[in-house]
Amino acid sequence: MITDQKTGIVGGTAGIGLALAGMAADAGAEVHLGGISRNKLEQALRQLNGKVKGGLVDARDEDSIHRFFVQAGELHHVVSTIGPPYQAIRVLDGRRADYEEFFTVKYWGQFFIAKHAAPQLVPNGSITLSSGVLSQRPAECFSVLASVNARVEALARTLALEFAPRRVNVVCPGFVDAGELTRTCRRKPAPRSYSPIKLTLFRTACPRLRPSPLTQTCWRSSRVDQLDL
Repeated sequence: MITDQKTGIVGGTAGIGLALAGMAADAGAEVHLGGISRNKLEQALRQLNGKVKGGLVDARDEDSIHRFFVQAGELHHVVSTIGPPYQAIRVLDGRRADYEEFFTVKYWGQFFIAKHAAPQLVPNGSITLSSGVLSQRPAECFSVLASVNARVEALARTLALEFAPRRVNVVCPGFVDAGELTRTCRRKPAPRSYSPIKLTLFRTACPRLRPSPLTQTCWRSSRVDQLDL
């Protein structure tokens, strides 16, 4: 279904993004990975045996995001799986500086990814953003993640209207250990029993819309719940 289609994945050097890149390449897609770390990007490209291309992109820098998509050229699908490491913290114990990075990267980063990806998309293309299960199932010490995830979902609803007929989806995974998920809450240890990747796909704006071909192809082996917003 996505054979010979071009896909851009920002945040594709670890975790869900890296797994998705490999699955998309195996399905016949031309994949362009974007990551902030040159070492991690080169490692990911080696791990995928040269089946994908890659470039540096910093989600904190709108100009960097713009350059990545201009260099990628016309795309059929764009996926964002970005998000910085997060130190679980209670609201009463935190300072604004503790929270800003997550808003800057996961919310504003995806805002600008969508902004600069849209002009590169074919008319029936798709954008898939990432939120997280905490927007639906709150947990102590994770108020910032819950807030950012909810913002991303609200953003996608609006983008689905603005970018139509292009599709805008949100994937809402549970906790996924990408190699760095060992944070502890200042009040008590964070749960260590992380479930396998579970993805909730929010189909935004129009219940009749189906998931994009990329979503259908590459996440068919994961458990995917679909909710209309």
